[in-house]
Amino acid sequence: MTYGYCRDLVSSIDAQPLYQCLGYWINEKGDVFTGIANERVGSERWYDKFRCMLTRQDQPQWFAKSLFAECSSLSSPTDGPEKVIITPVIPEEVSSTFFFKLF
Repeated sequence: MTYGYCRDLVSSIDAQPLYQCLGYWINEKGDVFTGIANERVGSERWYDKFRCMLTRQDQPQWFAKSLFAECSSLSSPTDGPEKVIITPVIPEEVSSTFFFKLF
C-alpha cells in the first residue's frame, strides 16, 4: 500500500508502510474488522506497529484505521481516526515494437 500526498489535505503524507494481516472477523452488520501489523515499524515502537481497520463487505474500497491497537474507536468505514479510500491504479500499458530482419 502506498500513501500519496493530497494537495488539499494538510495531514496527508507520502509513505509506503508494509502491512501484514493478523486476522479478520465479520460482525452481524457486515462490518469487516482486520488486525494489521506495520512491518516497517520496529519492536521498540510496538504502540505504532499494530492497528485495526474497518471496512464493509458492500464497500470494500473505504477503510477506517485506528491510531492504536484497538478497534473500539471504529464505527464505520467513513468515520474513524484515519480514513483510507482505496483507488486502484491501472498501470500504463507499454507496447513494444520489434523489427526482425528477414533473410
